[in-house]
Amino acid sequence: MKTIIKIIDNLAFLLFGAIFAYLIFGVVVISACFKKRCHREGRVNKLSFAVFDLISNKYESMFEDALLNGYIARHCYVYLDFNNRVDRFENIRDKIFFYSIAAHPDTSVYNSGLTKVNMLLTEAKMLIRSCLIVWRNNINLIKAHDPHLLGLNGLIVAKLFRLPCVLHLNSDFDMKYRGTGKISSPILISRGLERFFESTVMCFYNLIMADRNFYSQSRHFSKKSAKRYRAFGVRVDRSHYKDPAERKDLKEKLGLTGNKIILYVGRLHPVKYPEDVLKAFGIIKKSINNAIMLMVGDGVLRDSLERMAREEGILDSIFFMGQKNYEELVDILHTADLLLAPHGGVTLVESALAATPIVAYDFDWHSEFLKDGEMGYIVPFRDFRGMAQKAIDILTDETLRSGMALRCRGVSYSDYSREASMERERKVYEELVGR
Repeated sequence: MKTIIKIIDNLAFLLFGAIFAYLIFGVVVISACFKKRCHREGRVNKLSFAVFDLISNKYESMFEDALLNGYIARHCYVYLDFNNRVDRFENIRDKIFFYSIAAHPDTSVYNSGLTKVNMLLTEAKMLIRSCLIVWRNNINLIKAHDPHLLGLNGLIVAKLFRLPCVLHLNSDFDMKYRGTGKISSPILISRGLERFFESTVMCFYNLIMADRNFYSQSRHFSKKSAKRYRAFGVRVDRSHYKDPAERKDLKEKLGLTGNKIILYVGRLHPVKYPEDVLKAFGIIKKSINNAIMLMVGDGVLRDSLERMAREEGILDSIFFMGQKNYEELVDILHTADLLLAPHGGVTLVESALAATPIVAYDFDWHSEFLKDGEMGYIVPFRDFRGMAQKAIDILTDETLRSGMALRCRGVSYSDYSREASMERERKVYEELVGR
C-alpha cells in the first residue's frame, strides 16, 4: 500500500507540478509584453522572501535595518514556517509586515503519504500570497535570502510583475555541505544538482548582495554572477557599539573573580564545531588552572557536549549559559578574556567591538575580518590543538592580550560601522530602482 501511495504521490507531483510550471511560464510571458512598473521617486516598497522565523526573532536594530533609516518606505517579509500549522501575520508600525506561511508537515495530505503533493500545495500558497502582497502594497523591489526555494519564488514573482530583484546570500553552501554532509534543499537530491540550481537562479537576478566578500568565492559563482556581486559590510546590533568602559564586568556576579574567562558564542550544532572548543579547552585547562569556559547558545549537541566535558573531567569549569539576548551578550563579551571561534560568523565583529581578542579557524570569512597576530590568531581548520596553544599564548601574556584588545576595538569600530554598511546597502537598491 505504501508503495502505491508513493507512486501516486510522484505521479501527481509531476502532473500538477508541470501544470503549475506551465501556468507560471505563461503568465510570465504575458507579463513580459507590458512595461516594467514605474518606481515612484523617493518611495521604495520591498518584499523579502526571508529565510527564518522573523516574527520570533525581532530586535530593535532589525527594524532600523529593515527600513535603512527611512530609505525603505514599506518592507514586507514572507517566509515558510515549518514550526506552525497556521499562517501568521504581524504589522509593525504600519511599515514592516511579517507574513508567515505555515509549512508544518502535519497536514491531512502529508499524513496520507502524499508528501510531494503537500509541498507543491504549500509552494502554490506561498506564491499566491506573495503576488497579493505585491499587488496590495505597491511593491517595487524583490529580495530573496537564498538561491533555492526562496530564490526561485522571488524570481517568479519579480518576473510576473516585471520588478527588479536582488539575491541576498547568507551562506557558502559548499562549505556548509562539507561541514554537515547535508544539502540545504533536500528536494534537489544531491549537492551537484543543488549547485547547478543555485547557479541557474543567480543568473536571472539583477544583482547579488551579501554582508561580506567571502561568499563570492564559492564554486557556484560564475564570472558573470561575480560581476553582479555587491558586499555592503557586516553590521551588528547597535548595542554592541557601546564603549567597553560603559559595560558591566560580570565576573563577580558569576562568582568567577580572578579567573581567565574563555568564551564560545553560537549554536550548539555540528555546523559550528563546538566540540572542537571543548577539546581545545581541555588542553588550555592543563596549562591555566584558573581557566573557565562560558558556552553561550543552545542546540542539538547540548547533551553530547555535556557528556564529553564530564568524560574529560572539565565539566566543573564549563558554564552552559543557553541563549542570551543582545543586552546580556554585550556584557558577557566584555567579561571574557578571549573568544574561541571555530565558525564565528558575525560574532567576530561583536567580540572585537567588546575589545575581546579572538582565536579562530581559517574558515568562512574569518581571515577577511581578523588580522592575524594583531586582533588575535587564525589557525588551520579543525586544528583544535593549535587553537589551544594560541589561546594559552594570549592568556599568559597580558601585554599581548591588551594590545590585541585595543586593535580589535579600533578596527571593528572604524571598518564595520552600521552607518557605512547601511549606506552601501542603500546604494545596491539605488542601482535597481534609482534614487
